[in-house]
Amino acid sequence: MKRFFKGITIGCLLFLLSLCIVPPFSVSAHPLSVSYSTVTNTGNGVEFVYSIDLLSVTESTNVGLIDKKKLQESNETIDKWIRKMLSVKIDNVAQAGQLKSMELEDKRELGLTLVRVVYNFPNAKNGQTISLDDAMYMGNSSNYTNLLVFKEGDSVTETVLKGGERHWQAVLGEVQEGAHQSALPGSWVDFLLLGAEHILTGYDHLLFLLALLLRKQTLKQYASIITAFTIAHSITLTLAVTGIVSVPSRFVEATIALSICYVAIENLFLKKISHRTLITFLFGLIHGLGFAGILSEMDIPKSHLAVSLVSFNAGIEVIQLTLVALLLPLLTWSQRTRYQRQGVIIASTIIALIGAFWSIERLFL
Repeated sequence: MKRFFKGITIGCLLFLLSLCIVPPFSVSAHPLSVSYSTVTNTGNGVEFVYSIDLLSVTESTNVGLIDKKKLQESNETIDKWIRKMLSVKIDNVAQAGQLKSMELEDKRELGLTLVRVVYNFPNAKNGQTISLDDAMYMGNSSNYTNLLVFKEGDSVTETVLKGGERHWQAVLGEVQEGAHQSALPGSWVDFLLLGAEHILTGYDHLLFLLALLLRKQTLKQYASIITAFTIAHSITLTLAVTGIVSVPSRFVEATIALSICYVAIENLFLKKISHRTLITFLFGLIHGLGFAGILSEMDIPKSHLAVSLVSFNAGIEVIQLTLVALLLPLLTWSQRTRYQRQGVIIASTIIALIGAFWSIERLFL
């Protein structure tokens, strides 16, 4: 009985560490709320296109479940809400703008409300400043992020707006008319931080990683697992964002949840862990498709993709390696105790149950 309780203590310690990085009963494994903005200088004004998920629209406007008919009936309410939250200015003077269209958009099975607003100012001159202030969900705990693209002639730049300071601005005509070039992406740090946040809020990815590391292994085996996961998700992340590979998000998310169950069950029933590097690589390919979702919706020009992808992936890797470095000392300590096996059984059982819950939720709900 004493041995049993010591095993429970070790299992709880292992799982409590996971609680620090993985809120296990979160309904969604990706709570990051994302919108997409495209600002285009048309020469005699600006076209502003804004997309946000249907759930956010429903919760914030109380218009009910949205379909094409409901969207048409609620145009004025939704437009008023978005104009209140997002302000377009020229030289710090707010512009009224004119609603051009509002429609439903389906990207990678994600329902979005797309709003197109035109701001006409024929007297605008090169050198004037255009700015956007985004107050959506300001002041609460939301992880809201606005991925913004600015187009002017052949120039395209990307910016990530998040946190408490969501202000963007650019100078009209900064790239000379007729210059056929793409502006270098000055937001690589933004994409680095976005990748870091994406894995920190990607609780299923973290739980999968924890399950992989729970069983006693050598440092060489741990290194091969991390390397396999890194290579695999980098491959599919790149293929998905470049449009070469497209897999239904429902299948991707369900498979990610099942991967957690599989590894946890291996921990419970296999006496000897073998081929874990191969298993990690195969499941890592699916996890990479999950990472890609946030960037796949963004209108990033081909000339910028390399920098954006490398920065985003680097952010993922920095957090992943940091968490592994924090986990290994505790795992090493637990593996030296007599009760390591009981601890692994308890922690793996809890992880398997969480993975099973997410699997059912994503497949049937």
